[in-house]
Amino acid sequence: MKKVWIIAWKELRTYFVLPSAYVICIVFILFSGMFFYNHLSIFFLSKLQPLPWEEIEAQKDLIHMIIQPYFHSLSILYLLIPVITMRLFAEEKRLRTEELLYSSPVSSIQIVAGKYLASVLLFAILLCFTVQHMIFLNIYGNPDPGPIITGYLGLFLVGLAYLSIGLLCSSLTDNQIIAAILTFGIICFFWMIGLVQYIIANPAVVNFLKYFSLQEHFHTFTKGLIELKDVVYILSFIFMGLFITYHIVESHRWR
Repeated sequence: MKKVWIIAWKELRTYFVLPSAYVICIVFILFSGMFFYNHLSIFFLSKLQPLPWEEIEAQKDLIHMIIQPYFHSLSILYLLIPVITMRLFAEEKRLRTEELLYSSPVSSIQIVAGKYLASVLLFAILLCFTVQHMIFLNIYGNPDPGPIITGYLGLFLVGLAYLSIGLLCSSLTDNQIIAAILTFGIICFFWMIGLVQYIIANPAVVNFLKYFSLQEHFHTFTKGLIELKDVVYILSFIFMGLFITYHIVESHRWR
């Protein structure tokens, strides 16, 4: 485990030596703040309308008009993941340092785990920047904490799934741009497959395809629910991404 942390720390430090991490953080902070401000503004504008007092409780208003839309808006920022993962293996290949890494006394599993852990830590740092918005809501609105906790859990789990795909794509090429484009395409596919209901009329086909959409599984978390099928699917997605990456690294190591 110590070797995994050493690799992860080295990769995480590299992120912040280069300007990429700072650019990612700035973009994430700006857009997450803009999303929160927009949903908060819509909420306050709706309160100016003459609605009946019994229509909906204030606490539910916060959930349906701010928290749920905010988490769905934040999921758009998964498109930053290709920038996080594109260099993890591709840069090693481009600089010809992968042979040095493979000849060191670490296993392929430790290499994959260390690089993946570094991307996970950076992603977790990004999510921490949004906690201030939830603190603001709790101070002034007292919302139900359930959907907030499950919303963050869903964001994190789906983010882990996309990070595993990004790591896989980076292990396939020595070109960071190609790795980023591949990751972006796969993220868009698993994101947009849930929209098949608007182009396919067959309910059975729609339900089958929607099951493979990570956004559909994430939607359950934003409701304050944790369903076993969603957790199992996302964890299976993560496992397959890392499993294939491991075998690619292993094949490169011994060829």
